[in-house]
Amino acid sequence: MTANPSVLLPLYIYPSPGAWDPLYQMASENPHLKFTVVINPNSGPGDGVLPDANYTRGISILNGFSNVRTIGYVATTWASKDVNAVMQEVATYAGWATLNSSIALCGVFFDETPAQYEPGHAQYLQTISDAVRKSRGLADGYVVHNPGSVPDARYYADPQYVKMANATVVFEETYQTWLIRESNLTEGSLPYDHGNLACLMHSVPEMTDKKLESLLEQVVGVGTHVYLTGTHNYTSFSPQFPMFVGTLNDMIH
Repeated sequence: MTANPSVLLPLYIYPSPGAWDPLYQMASENPHLKFTVVINPNSGPGDGVLPDANYTRGISILNGFSNVRTIGYVATTWASKDVNAVMQEVATYAGWATLNSSIALCGVFFDETPAQYEPGHAQYLQTISDAVRKSRGLADGYVVHNPGSVPDARYYADPQYVKMANATVVFEETYQTWLIRESNLTEGSLPYDHGNLACLMHSVPEMTDKKLESLLEQVVGVGTHVYLTGTHNYTSFSPQFPMFVGTLNDMIH
């Protein structure tokens, strides 16, 4: 294992009172486990210069944990979304730090990034990733790309593009799909640093501690940034959430 496992959590749950409590509890009870939490007010930052009061409260609480990194959600629609619109959303997230330092974010999760290589796509990804890294309002300049599959190696063969993302999501599918693709993913991810890869899995059935531990060992073998949930989307916490976090915490070396 190249790095300790960590949680990459798409937090697409509206922060009504109590809604984010399971995350607060797990972050508090597992202080050595790192959490990267994707904040997504409205498939992006929303129309205002700041999120609403519920988001402000929730993000402020998350930012109070030393083991939590908060990043903003931006869709690229497979690099077909106008690059200026993407840059504006990045700028909106960066502006939060200036207007309210308690909700300052550390980077951006770029969803729906292309896996197939085209020089124009590579330049697009470089442009938006550089915008995050150069922004004073995004403290860590942390960038996640989500093609949902192992990207074409040419994105990373060229030194100009090699450091575009801190983490790349190479799997985002159901548990049943994982069973089908696991061996190909394990082989396909071999040329990459697994510490820079991530796997998001939903619709995970209830299972014993031992079976969950075995599954997580497989998943972390592909990418060390992980999220597993029993729900079919990311709009609620599944009953397995504490078990998932606890098991991942136990894998820290």
